[in-house]
Amino acid sequence: MERKERSERTIRGILIPVDRRKNDDVIEVAIETIDGEIYLVSQTGKGDKLKGLTHHNVLATGAVSVNKYGDFVIKVKKYTLLGPDDEFEQFV
Repeated sequence: MERKERSERTIRGILIPVDRRKNDDVIEVAIETIDGEIYLVSQTGKGDKLKGLTHHNVLATGAVSVNKYGDFVIKVKKYTLLGPDDEFEQFV
């Protein structure tokens, strides 16, 4: 369960699988930033679309909250897939 405190943020990182089914389908993803922060991606909003894009760089904007375990959770409102040579500064 997520706490109600939310703030809108834009983060950049790589989509990583967090949970998979037995047949190896990804069912949950997170965004790992260059600073090593992990943001679990909420299944609501655009989050469901990101499950098929693991190991891609992404710029994501959305409401960030902290769940009862102390994990950051982002409800993605919009995202942009980035190439490996994209500089973060051009998106800030």
